[in-house]
Amino acid sequence: MALTEPAIARDDETQVTAAATRRSLVSQLSIGHVVMILAGLVAVLLNLAFLRSSADLVTIAVADTAMEAGTVLTADRIASVEVGDAGELVKGLLTDEAAASLNGSVLARDIEAGEPI
Repeated sequence: MALTEPAIARDDETQVTAAATRRSLVSQLSIGHVVMILAGLVAVLLNLAFLRSSADLVTIAVADTAMEAGTVLTADRIASVEVGDAGELVKGLLTDEAAASLNGSVLARDIEAGEPI
C-alpha cells in the first residue's frame, strides 16, 4: 500500500500545479493578436469614413479665372469642385448641369477665381 499512496499524491500535485499555471484569456493574447485586432478596427473606421464622405459630396460650378462684370460666360471659364453637403447652403449653389445652361450669359458682378457662380 505504501507504493500506491505516493502515486496518488503525485497525481493530486500535478492537478493542482496544472490548475495553478492556467493563464487568463488576456495573458494568452500575443502581440500578433493585438496587431490584427487593431488593424481590423482601423480598417472598419476608414471604410466608414470613406463611404460617408463620398456620399456627402456635391459637385458645384466655380469660376476658373477671375472675371469682371459684363464678361460673357463660356464653358472654358467654369470649373467643377466637389464640396461637402452643407444642407440648405448647397441648394443655393449651381451644379455642373445648371452651369451648362448659363453658357452665353453675362455676369452682373465681379467673380474671383474659385468663387462659386
